[in-house]
Order: sequence, then C-alpha cells, then structure tokens
Amino acid sequence: MDLTIRDLRRHALSFDPEFSRLETIIEGLNNALKHLYDSELCIDWYGCMDEKYECETIYRLAILAFETYITSSATNLCNEYKNPQHFYNLSPDIILILTLSEYITSNTESSKTNLNNHNLDINNSPIYHGIKILNKERNLSKITKVLKSWRNQLVYIQYPVNTN
Repeated sequence: MDLTIRDLRRHALSFDPEFSRLETIIEGLNNALKHLYDSELCIDWYGCMDEKYECETIYRLAILAFETYITSSATNLCNEYKNPQHFYNLSPDIILILTLSEYITSNTESSKTNLNNHNLDINNSPIYHGIKILNKERNLSKITKVLKSWRNQLVYIQYPVNTN
C-alpha cells in the first residue's frame, strides 16, 4: 500500500523529533535565565546586573539552537531542492534568526550589514535586541512556536493539499 500525499503530510506535521529536542534545549535555557534572575535577587547588591550582557550569552545558545532547527527542517523537508534559501524567506523571523546566527558564528562585514538591515547596532547588544524583536517579552518558548509554524508551512509546500 502506497502512502498518499495526505498521509505523508499528516505524518510530517505530527512527527518532528528535531522540535522535541529544540523544546528540551529551550526549556534548559529558560531555566538558566530564571536561575540567573533568581541569583540576582538574592545578592546584596541587587540591581547591578547588566541584563543585556548577562543574558546575551544564553540568548546566543538559543539562536544557535534555532538556527540548527531551521536548517535541519529545510534540509529534511525540501531535500529535492538544491538550495532551500527561498524557504527561509517565508518568515522575517527566520531571516532574523539566521542573520543573528551568522553574526555569532562568523562576524563578517556582511553579517554586520545584515544586522543593520534589521535595525540592530553591532555595538548595542544585537543578540539581546534581536531576541526582543522576535518576542517582546524575550520568551524563548514563544519563539519556538514561530519556528513550528514556519515548519508547518514547509510541510504544506512539500505536500500540497489537492485541489481536485
């Protein structure tokens, strides 16, 4: 028995082990952020934490985890396309995450130019402010929902709904 496009689409929408791993990573990073803030509240010199600087390290890890999920999803779902680049353009949030990831990993002039395209200043905590663009409350779990929605768009592109 051959699987129909509908069966393949349903399976792709319901089975996403990479997303489960991403959720686990993000849960750990959210716990790290909570621990950081709780530690700040229990010290005598409360209020001296530089939030942008202290949180940026954790946000860097989140960006890299998001980027890994994005590239693996595009590769796994759109493997017959030689360049999945145009799938990234489905969402400005995906482009921003990839821009931030490029800045973290290579820090080239083109990554600095791309940051400027998102109104992020290289000298003013671009990762921190990039996370704020993705979610005003800087809730990493809500950003994962954006990624899941983007992946679902890829599934519908790969396995379109029949109009017959």
